[in-house]
Amino acid sequence: MARTPPAALTLALALAAATPAGAALDPFPGVEPDGPRRPLESGLTLDAQLFAGYHASFFADDQTFNAFVLDRAELGTAWRGRDEVGAELRLEAVRSAGEGSLLGVDGDSLVLRVKRAWAFWGTDLPAGLGLRLDGGLVPEPLITEVERTYALRGLAPLLAESGGLFDTSDLGAVLHLTAWDQRVRLALSATNGEGRNEREQNEGKTVGATLGLTALRSDAGLDLVFFGVYRDGSVGVGRARDDRYGGGFALRHPDAGAGALFLVADGYGGDSDRAAQGVEAWADARLLWDALGVAVRYERLTFEPGDDAEASRQRVTGALFGDVDAWAAGLQRFRVYLAYENDGADEGAAPFPGVAEVADAHRVLLRVEARGSRTF
Repeated sequence: MARTPPAALTLALALAAATPAGAALDPFPGVEPDGPRRPLESGLTLDAQLFAGYHASFFADDQTFNAFVLDRAELGTAWRGRDEVGAELRLEAVRSAGEGSLLGVDGDSLVLRVKRAWAFWGTDLPAGLGLRLDGGLVPEPLITEVERTYALRGLAPLLAESGGLFDTSDLGAVLHLTAWDQRVRLALSATNGEGRNEREQNEGKTVGATLGLTALRSDAGLDLVFFGVYRDGSVGVGRARDDRYGGGFALRHPDAGAGALFLVADGYGGDSDRAAQGVEAWADARLLWDALGVAVRYERLTFEPGDDAEASRQRVTGALFGDVDAWAAGLQRFRVYLAYENDGADEGAAPFPGVAEVADAHRVLLRVEARGSRTF
């Protein structure tokens, strides 16, 4: 399974065209779930994203560790014309040493790799229906669907991504169908199933369906969204089972939001006989306009490390945040988080079997999330 990269540097080149907002789904949704919905714009757009911070961790036996971190740095450019056809190329930087290794390129340097490279074509159909076809190294439909309403990506990624349940992209094709003014969104995918860091390893293909339903869309800006996913997949030369299913919901308003997601993995970590379950919930609200807000997150991953045993690890996060984008011209968001995290694990989930204390930690985080774009 692909691990979440500790740092990302994304260079996006998009040659996209879009008709005025219609039934076909926007291939480049806005990056601010708790901000105004951005219309499709013609022209050349330059954008950048930066997630960085300082973490101080406190373990058992008075052990401590602190570090400056860079979780994401992105630079993108997009062009939109009139016809709903286009492409995107996205690069990212990851640590060159693999998971569990300390040696990579020139130590553990950041190296570039392709995160997404895909083309799309879309059209509006009669009766308010829409269709879009994606091909190439395409975005994962579930991650895209949930992040439309998830406003805390600068604080933490979804467990669906960080827990190895889904990768953010894969080689293949996705057919998107929309109805009811895009309130119903269905994505049918066929991919290699190996994620963005492996070539195809077997003859099987991974097929899946992701459903998004906006059941409520009020004039006050409140959306109630339900989502579900099913995937029949395989990974590795042994064609190990890699199935997924689950669902969740989200409430989203420009000033507040909440959501939850539950996922089951039948086959996990390249082993057909292993299973895993992930549950996560989150909420955020602005208390004093843009000056102060609060956010909370809970996630728990339960899995089978082997020998029919069951292990779990969980994380609880509480944060205060302030949006100061009004003070920085040209930025869509400049948010500062001050957060507390508590990590816990039972003995089976510890890095060293039987010693759960090494996985238990209290952590204080100071994080900055900056996003900006400009269309010419």
